[in-house]
Amino acid sequence: MRVNEAEVVVAVVNALNAVNIPHMLVGSLSSNAYGIPRSTNDADLVIQWGSQSLSKLLQHLPQGFR
Repeated sequence: MRVNEAEVVVAVVNALNAVNIPHMLVGSLSSNAYGIPRSTNDADLVIQWGSQSLSKLLQHLPQGFR
């Protein structure tokens, strides 16, 4: 299954929300929403990892994500 960049970002943000990991979207995607539009075809996330388990986060990502 092929997904676009926006679908990947939504899936990752949904997974982070599901396991209550604090995060924020930065870089060009946030700039497009709140500032000057630009495109770099990537997403930059800042994640406050803490004691959360990576395996718990991975359970909330769609099948096939690595």
